[in-house]
Amino acid sequence: MPLIGHTRGHTGVAIRSGEGWLLHCGDAYFDHGEVSGSRGCPPMLRFFQNLTAADNRARKANRDRLRELAARHGDEVSLLCSHDPYYLAREQAKAGAAAASA
Repeated sequence: MPLIGHTRGHTGVAIRSGEGWLLHCGDAYFDHGEVSGSRGCPPMLRFFQNLTAADNRARKANRDRLRELAARHGDEVSLLCSHDPYYLAREQAKAGAAAASA
């Protein structure tokens, strides 16, 4: 899935699982608060994203598309980005719950 902006040619990868879809967004955003609506991006991360983006306008547009996807289809699609430890903890909790119920 094209998610240009962070870098030229930046893409996300969608994986179908038994629970729906997992969309790995790479560096399309840096903090889960950017797409969950719970909060924005922490100031230093926001500064870094704005500084390093190949096309910041496209990056922000794609982040907004991902925010809309999460809001409309969050029960069907789980988003994750590369650097936010929130997602690691979330997926480990899911794995632990699945192992406990097996």
